[in-house]
Parts: sequence; C-alpha cells; structure tokens
Amino acid sequence: MFSLPFYLGLAFVWSTRPTRLILGSIALAMMLSAGISFAARMYLANASQKLISSDISETVDVRKKHVLVTNVFHPGKCGRFCQELLERGGAGAVTLSEQSYGAALAGSAGGQTFGRLAPGQTGCIPAISAERSTTTKQNSTLEGRCIGRLDLVNTPPTLLITEPFKVLQFEEDSSWSFDPFEVAITAERVLVFDLTTALPIVKIQQTSVDYFPPFPVLWPIAIGKGPHSSSQRGLFRQTVVTKSAPEVTTLIIVAD
Repeated sequence: MFSLPFYLGLAFVWSTRPTRLILGSIALAMMLSAGISFAARMYLANASQKLISSDISETVDVRKKHVLVTNVFHPGKCGRFCQELLERGGAGAVTLSEQSYGAALAGSAGGQTFGRLAPGQTGCIPAISAERSTTTKQNSTLEGRCIGRLDLVNTPPTLLITEPFKVLQFEEDSSWSFDPFEVAITAERVLVFDLTTALPIVKIQQTSVDYFPPFPVLWPIAIGKGPHSSSQRGLFRQTVVTKSAPEVTTLIIVAD
C-alpha cells in the first residue's frame, strides 16, 4: 500500500530521541485523558442510577376522586392532562395549582377547580378527545361532553399528582466547565400522593434522567454566542439517556 521510501522515512523519524519523547508524551496524555473520561462516565452513570433506584411504577385510579395537580404552568386552563383525568379517568373534580407539591402538602396551594358540566351549562367547554384526528392533526372534541370551572367543591383533594418538575438541571449554555466530574445530569420527576392518610403516601414516582459525560478523550472547546457576549468554554460532552419517564396520562386507569 505504501512505498518503501515511506517506511524508511518513518523508521528514521522514530529512531530520533526527541520524536520518541514527543510521541510517547502524546500517547501517555491520551491514555490518561481516556482514563479520566471513563471514570467520569462511571461516576455520572452511578449518580443517575441512584436517582431512579427509588422509583415506584404503578397506575392510579382517579375515579370519582378530587385530584389536585401541582406545578401547572397555566392553572387557569383545563388542558389535555386535566381533561384526561376527568374524561378518561373519571375524576370527580380536578384542581390545578401553579404551586409546588411541597406547598400543596403543607396545605397552602390554591388553584382553579374543574369538573364535568351538563351540555349548555354556563362556562361549558367542549371536552377534547384523547385521540387526534388522523386527517387534520388537530384535537377533536367529544360531542355532548362539557368541562368547566366549579365554584364550590365540598370534598378536599384525596389525590395529588405533580406535573413533571426538575430534580436536577444541567444547562450546557451556562454551566460549562473543564471539570470532567461535574454533576452534568438533567432529571425530571412525577409524583403521585395519596392524601387520604394522616401522612401523605407516595404511590408513584417516575424519574427521567439524562447525563452528559465528557467525550472518551477529553476535548476542550469554545463556542461563541455572538459579537456582544463571551464564548462558552468547557469539555465536549455526549448525551446518554438513562431512563425516559412515561407520559403522565399513561399512569391513569381508564374508567369503565
């Protein structure tokens, strides 16, 4: 494949002492770099496993229950998940709160309560079907079914469900560093509490985890963000998905 002069030239270059020192130093540095990268990957993998080790996989029965949903971005609107609880799950009422579940457990989370209404009743919003139209790709409505706000609910919430919330957040754009052992993990969690007992009981815990180990060989990079901002510097990282949490709606038992 290569000519004889090539091999003779290569032998001559390798035979010189400075060349051997330089090439040996490079090889040693790459081996050390790969070893550090491997150790960082194992560290992040173990930390990710700890986050999902306590997960509880079950389904939840919301039939005729008053469900409190926390961490809601738009608590004034009964969106798809709210309507899934009412129509698909058969919940008696759903209260949406933008507060955290911690505030809800402490009894300080208010919100808007929604329930099923009779067709034509004031405030009636057509219920959205769980399935999308295959032709228009739009949400279709359920004829004759209405959802609206409830002004008065006599029973307190008996079940608490959180919308996905951040447990850990690794922002590559703002948290770059040259530390290979940085906790470069993003994790979201969904919790379901039974509120009928003296102390709330966790019925479901689902965690999704991604971690970002450095490349097999440590590779520092710098990326400019614009003419008026400083560049981001750090290690080039990969994305590893440890576990993808299921959609919250898949945790609901379908009402008969």
